[in-house]
Amino acid sequence: VGNVVLVRTLEGHENVVSCLAFSPDGKRFVSGSFDLSVRVWDAATGEQKMTFKCAMPVYGAAWSPDGTTIAVIGGTDLNVFDVSSSAGELLYIRTASVGPCRAVIFSPSGREIVTGGAGCNLIKLWSVARGAVLITLVGHSSSPNGFAMTPEGGRVVSVSSDKSCKVWRVETQDATAKLSDRAVKLSDPKSPAVHKLSSLPVCGVGLSSCGQHFCTAATDGSLHVHDAITGAHLYAIETAGDAARGLAISHNGRVLAVYGPKSQMFQHDLVTRKDISWEQPMGANKPLFDIAFRNNESVAAVGVNGLVYVRSTATGELLAAIKIGGPAFSMAWQNEDVFVCGMAGGPIKMMEYPSGDVTQTLLGHQGQAFSMKFLEDRVTLVSVGLDKTVRVWDTAAGVELFKLTGHIGPVVGIDYSPGATVSSGTLVSVSADGTVAVWDMKSRSLKHRREAGGHLFATVSVAPDGLSFAVGGKDGTASVRDVETLEERYTVMSHTARVTVAEHSKDGEVW
Repeated sequence: VGNVVLVRTLEGHENVVSCLAFSPDGKRFVSGSFDLSVRVWDAATGEQKMTFKCAMPVYGAAWSPDGTTIAVIGGTDLNVFDVSSSAGELLYIRTASVGPCRAVIFSPSGREIVTGGAGCNLIKLWSVARGAVLITLVGHSSSPNGFAMTPEGGRVVSVSSDKSCKVWRVETQDATAKLSDRAVKLSDPKSPAVHKLSSLPVCGVGLSSCGQHFCTAATDGSLHVHDAITGAHLYAIETAGDAARGLAISHNGRVLAVYGPKSQMFQHDLVTRKDISWEQPMGANKPLFDIAFRNNESVAAVGVNGLVYVRSTATGELLAAIKIGGPAFSMAWQNEDVFVCGMAGGPIKMMEYPSGDVTQTLLGHQGQAFSMKFLEDRVTLVSVGLDKTVRVWDTAAGVELFKLTGHIGPVVGIDYSPGATVSSGTLVSVSADGTVAVWDMKSRSLKHRREAGGHLFATVSVAPDGLSFAVGGKDGTASVRDVETLEERYTVMSHTARVTVAEHSKDGEVW
């Protein structure tokens, strides 16, 4: 080997340095520490280029094959960072395990990440682009401690504290995945699970971007967090409010925000399970009807008093109160600078943030729009309303592209399959008439519609894999159903009062 000479010592971490990894080109390396930090260094000069903070001690880090992305395991979290620019930024945080994760790798293609953790002894294959779990591998009886993938990405090799080494065959195609051999896909339970939550109405439900968690909120102010794979109740959240009307989860899956009928807002950290804030605007004692995150740092709600309230997700501080010219029943953000509101009477207004200046008015609904979503192109808007229709809009041109009819009651919830466009994919809508409908965007027609056993629904959210969706019923139930068959996978119930909203967390682990 010859002589070994110490070239330099790099300082900056304040606790144990637990992991190191070089970038594919060898010009940079990343270090992780129990001081909750991740640092990127110049390999030639030793200069520190970037620093990121994690919520928990860091155990592992990996580079994407193209060197633009870093995946970091911090305690139970998967943190994914964009390091393609000199500034660097956090892309998202996902809950990867119930116990500390010990290892993380990228697939050779760079499209997937593999993680594994203690407590549940599961290995998860994630979509890098969507931050969604594609596959869960079950088989180890103790913590998985390391992984490797074959160059073509068709095999995952795992080693564990259970003294075993397992080889898994993995097949992925078009952002979907399936397992063979000894692996079990947890998103397809063999038998439906039923969990009693409430004897009173559940009026809303939504899925996280990964389809693993969901949250429900009720008129008694109670909040509940559930595992979307099994439907199991994970924990309850106590609030200072007396009711809940609107609920949303931040894009990175970290913050749960709830608005009530008296304009009160409650925020809760789903990672630390600690409350952030409970606020009520001065003199704003009127109902709010919808809530939407502007970004990970701010959230907005709209209602009867003609104002959009925007609050900080870090402190609960009121950032803006924007006049919109009248009551509104729904809202959505096109981007950080533009939002839309479904106004009383039917008009949908596009407005600039923070001025509230109207840039476009979409006319078509006969009565208020109860729910709206932008497709992934951020131009196409889908809306549903009192007039029993689903409408699709080109917001750039300010025109209605087409409308879908088939419900016999007001349509109150809408969502779409991942990757849906004006000419492909599916929409899922729910109606106050107790039916669920699935629409084909290519043919612009109804694929199937089904009554749901007496449930009266309020909102819907499609899972990231596009194979299932979650809905809420006024009989106190929330259920996860198959998109193709509309069959119920399981039903959950837990509140002692009417449940008004439900949502999946962005890590997909809770709903």
